[in-house]
Amino acid sequence: MTNVAYYSACTEYEPGWGVRPDGYIFCLNKEFLQAKVTELNNRPRSQHGWDTYDKPKLCIVTEEMWNKPTSNPEHGYVWAANNRSTWLVEE
Repeated sequence: MTNVAYYSACTEYEPGWGVRPDGYIFCLNKEFLQAKVTELNNRPRSQHGWDTYDKPKLCIVTEEMWNKPTSNPEHGYVWAANNRSTWLVEE
C-alpha cells in the first residue's frame, strides 16, 4: 500500500529568540492541511506559535507516520520532527 500524504515545513517564532526551522505538520488531506496552514499563519506573531509555509507538499510516508493522523482524529494532523528520514519515504 502506498501511504500518500501532505506536509508543510514549520518555522518556530519566539519573541526575543527569533525564527528557526522546527519540524513539519503532516496530514492525509490536502485541503484540511491548507486550511490549517492558513489558520496558523494568521495567528499573531507576538505569541509563541508556528508559522508554516503556505503550500503543502505531496509525499509518501512510512506506515507508522501514515497511521498517526487517523489515531488523532480530533486534530486531523500531527507534528513531525526535522529528521525527515524517520518518516518520509519519497517526495
